[in-house]
Amino acid sequence: MRGGTLTLEVGIRCNNRCGHCHQAVLRFAGPVEGEPSTGELLDGIGRARHEGYDEIAFTGGEPTLRRDLPDLIRAARAAGFERASVTTNGRMLSYPAYARTLIEAGLTGISVSLHGPDAMLHDGVTGAPGSFRQAAKGLTVVIATAAAAGVPLQACTITVLTPATLPRLRETLCLAGSLGTRLHILQPFIVSRETLHLAPQHLAGLDELIEGIERAVAGGLPHGGRIKPYNLPPCRLTHLGEVLEVQSYRTVTHKEHEQDSPD
Repeated sequence: MRGGTLTLEVGIRCNNRCGHCHQAVLRFAGPVEGEPSTGELLDGIGRARHEGYDEIAFTGGEPTLRRDLPDLIRAARAAGFERASVTTNGRMLSYPAYARTLIEAGLTGISVSLHGPDAMLHDGVTGAPGSFRQAAKGLTVVIATAAAAGVPLQACTITVLTPATLPRLRETLCLAGSLGTRLHILQPFIVSRETLHLAPQHLAGLDELIEGIERAVAGGLPHGGRIKPYNLPPCRLTHLGEVLEVQSYRTVTHKEHEQDSPD
């Protein structure tokens, strides 16, 4: 193949406790048996580059819980990947030395979860007191660190859309803009076998989602930001104009190291 982005799940552990999480029984645990080793991930990076992928995105779980994340980023860039990004809750980025380590390793993109404009809402979603403060600080720290190093960094936020977060979505987007981001991924709550019992609390109907997004971006965003909704029909949103960036690419999933959950 020519081009393409490899999304590599480097583990399933997480230091947040999000109520909507579909892997809660695994992610909230300590070290998990069966998570890929550094060597296995390096092999996967090498194979992907050989197959023609030119961008790589590290995800989890929470990738920053792996001590070898800087080494994985460095190896990906050395292998020839043009871009290397991380999807994260942003908490570790609030430590300047750690943010600098990722930038020096070759990080070119960051996607940080931001579920509300204040600690009450965001921390209520994540179940982790202090996570809002760390996520907001993490965004500003990593963006400033990249700027100081002269490294172009693509930064965006990710917000899960639920009946609790929708009413304050515009505030969340405006805050994200003030922290230095211009692209905002919007992800509805996904119902799966593991989260079916959570649907009454977290699931919003399609009309409710569309109306909430419309209210949030009415008149445009003050920082000139754009939204990129995932898992929503684009035909319901095209009237939003330039504020909308449609998810238009195809994804293919290859699963390795998959095990049944303990329950």
